[in-house]
Amino acid sequence: MTLTTMGLTGLSYGSLMLWAVIPFSIVWLGATVLAVKKNQRKTKGIEVYEITEDMIDINKMELSKEQKRTTLFFILAFIALVAFGVATGQGTDYAVIVMLILALVLIISSRIELDTAIDTFVTGASKMTNMFFVFLFFEVMFSLMNIGGGFDALGNLLTQLVAGGGKAIVVIIASFVGGFGIEAAAVAELTLVHEMFIHLVTEVGLPMQIWATALIAATRITGSVYPTANMAGQLGIARTENMKTVLKISWFGAAALVVWVIVWAFIGPMLLG
Repeated sequence: MTLTTMGLTGLSYGSLMLWAVIPFSIVWLGATVLAVKKNQRKTKGIEVYEITEDMIDINKMELSKEQKRTTLFFILAFIALVAFGVATGQGTDYAVIVMLILALVLIISSRIELDTAIDTFVTGASKMTNMFFVFLFFEVMFSLMNIGGGFDALGNLLTQLVAGGGKAIVVIIASFVGGFGIEAAAVAELTLVHEMFIHLVTEVGLPMQIWATALIAATRITGSVYPTANMAGQLGIARTENMKTVLKISWFGAAALVVWVIVWAFIGPMLLG
């Protein structure tokens, strides 16, 4: 998601973090922590995370020298690749190279036979086949819409709707359209919202640092408002079926984000001139 946002906005990693990700995260995490603490007082002693006998006690796990070595090499390689990507301003395609290099590091360090390594890699990659086709068809859809003038028409329509509203209205509308109206994989949703509004962003001269906040809000608010697959997965990991309470906490965080987006939509452009 970070690489995609950098690719769409043209921002460096540092600029993206400073102007969009860090402020957004502080508001989101701060509000969520407050909601969690309040809920904790209500459910203390009523609902707990139980450790059953079939669960592995991490203190009793014994790692072999090979496992420790492989883990160390993986961490070092990952840090080096991330540092290189940030320093050289790599785009979204770099993520594929990172995954392949890390896979190679694991294969060499753990001394897995080549045939076994290939089978394992293909088995893991095959689980994401559906996502591959989603992105592929999204690209076809974007191309057809662009050829047919769909994005231009949408941009003109939105320009008329927010005429006189300026940069702030663009940020707010894009955030709300993505956050409440579109549910898709993060990368696909980022691309869709960007393609929908980029003409309008250019028209009003909105700085990319502020536009990045709208893109992040468009994807993050969605997962906090609706009971998505991601939320269901987190409930499973936490071994709870109390989706109602989780949604209430998420809504509190989403409400804080909505307020932040509105405030930042007006203040941000002024700070950047």
